[in-house]
Amino acid sequence: MIVIYAEKASLAKAIAVALKAGNRIAHPKEPTIGHYEFTFNGEKAVLCHGVGHLCGLADRTAYGEQYKNWDLSVFPCIPDSYQVVVKDKIKTCFEYVKGFFDKADLIINATDPDREGELIFAYIYEAMHCTKKWQRVWIEDLTPQKIQYAFAHLKDSSEVISIQQAGRARSIADWLCGINLTIAATGKYCTNPKDMFRIGRVQTPVLAMVVEREKKINGHIKTPFWRLLAEFQTDNGSFTAEYEKGILDNEQQAKSLLSKCVGNGTVTAKTVKKRTVGQPVLFNATQLQATA
Repeated sequence: MIVIYAEKASLAKAIAVALKAGNRIAHPKEPTIGHYEFTFNGEKAVLCHGVGHLCGLADRTAYGEQYKNWDLSVFPCIPDSYQVVVKDKIKTCFEYVKGFFDKADLIINATDPDREGELIFAYIYEAMHCTKKWQRVWIEDLTPQKIQYAFAHLKDSSEVISIQQAGRARSIADWLCGINLTIAATGKYCTNPKDMFRIGRVQTPVLAMVVEREKKINGHIKTPFWRLLAEFQTDNGSFTAEYEKGILDNEQQAKSLLSKCVGNGTVTAKTVKKRTVGQPVLFNATQLQATA
């Protein structure tokens, strides 16, 4: 049996439509969980999905009781190896998916095409102690045609190991910074035991950038500038041209240049370029994030 794993219900639905997988079969006790049963390349197939991150790195207490309390004398906590555990609130989904993985002859990883998607699958695969063969379907656009193309060109698991390792490194970096630096900063700067000074690998530097930008905005001093524009008449109408060096911050320089431009100017050269622009394709996840 082939088992296709998508990280969320919406992705599974898009795949199901593209592969004509039929109707979704919901979990009898938890309707947010479900799967599809159909035939894929002549074999019995199941398309199941998770709810995002089913697994993650274990908390610091998994590495020793000494880390239970925020005793700065025993920190930082830097394990030799990192344990992956199932998140408590979604164990039902984990067990549901595991039931399919246990029966699989081949697993197709259909998570999002990025290091986070690879990490989601890697942690699930590890937490299930799974050793089944798996391949990767790299879906960048959720149109039926693109999904069908991706399933016709599956990648071997070895082709995405480096992306998976990047995801693991990111996850460990978040864990090390978040736990150790939060405890250190809270111990140093917070006098109220109920307070917490949160530190994050991404959160803290981004917050610093926002603060620095806010300081620049609040401390901004308005300064005048000048632009030199000229209007040209042609047989077909008119157009406006700007001084090639752009904005000028010196009024005397601007006036001096302007005085030299009184009267008629001559266009000495022009360049005409023609190009054909095709119809734009739909956004993929990366393009959408960049535009947003």
